[in-house]
Amino acid sequence: MAAALGAGLMFALHRPEQADLLLRKSAIVFENTDPGASDHFNAELSPDGRRIAYLSRDKLWIRDLEKADPEEVEASVSVVALFWSPDSKWLAFAERSALWKVPVAGGKPAKIATLKGAGFTTVGGGAWGRDDRILFSTGNDDIYSVSANGGDPLAFRDTTAVFSDFHEVTGLPGGKGWLTIGHRRGKTYDTLCLVTPSGDLKEL
Repeated sequence: MAAALGAGLMFALHRPEQADLLLRKSAIVFENTDPGASDHFNAELSPDGRRIAYLSRDKLWIRDLEKADPEEVEASVSVVALFWSPDSKWLAFAERSALWKVPVAGGKPAKIATLKGAGFTTVGGGAWGRDDRILFSTGNDDIYSVSANGGDPLAFRDTTAVFSDFHEVTGLPGGKGWLTIGHRRGKTYDTLCLVTPSGDLKEL
């Protein structure tokens, strides 16, 4: 008993002090000057939690959370969707007719792909996989796949006989597939779907 009390006292006297947690509070103003723009993707936090990308004043901004001021992404106008690379080193963003990427360390945007047809809408979305494959939906039709290094988008799976279009794309942890929202032809409701890495589409 005495030994246990002694051990407890020694621990209390010599336990390491907890470091004070640093709490920062800052305001980010989202100013949307386009009355027709959607606000459902106001901001995207990087996977490593160090940066936030957001749309304001019709432009794309990246804010390092260790700094007070954001940086404007050059030549980013009429952006309708944005998403991060898994390593947080790149930010991908879509304009109406093209998909781009920009290095967060600094540099100019590089075009990944030109989009055909009606192009990206505000209900489209994308996800960047660990294999550098980007899966995206424009919100108008099918799901597409393209290399993050650039190329022509390919229909990931021909589902247009059942679905008229897909909205949003979210990658699952560990490369286990993607979630997307499909609109079945002739129906008024949305369907949550799983796209597997092998290309199968499953309704959930």
